[in-house]
Amino acid sequence: TKGTCALGKFNYYFGKRAYDEDRPARYPTVDFCKIPSVLCNTNVAQYGGVVYPELRWMVAFHQWIEGVQSYSNDDTKWEYLPQLKLLVGKGLLKSDVRVFIDKVSSVLTRGCDEYFCS
Repeated sequence: TKGTCALGKFNYYFGKRAYDEDRPARYPTVDFCKIPSVLCNTNVAQYGGVVYPELRWMVAFHQWIEGVQSYSNDDTKWEYLPQLKLLVGKGLLKSDVRVFIDKVSSVLTRGCDEYFCS
């Protein structure tokens, strides 16, 4: 994940904060904001030695849903879902796939769809 905001959102929906606020929580004893290293299977002793092998995937799926699937840029007019539909509709041409993957990778890692953004 990138930054405390992503972990805070994950904690809100799946971690200790969800549990503390009486919402269903997949990881009710884990506070991802206080101990983010639990994502790397470290500091597990604090949680009774429990290791959550699926945790990295859960965080990645959450980040994908929050940051990529809903991505839209008013300046560049690039939106993930319409671009995906266009790519598939054109027959997944190799050159188009390469550009699409570059854009999605940029959105995932930098939060924007342009080559020189941050």
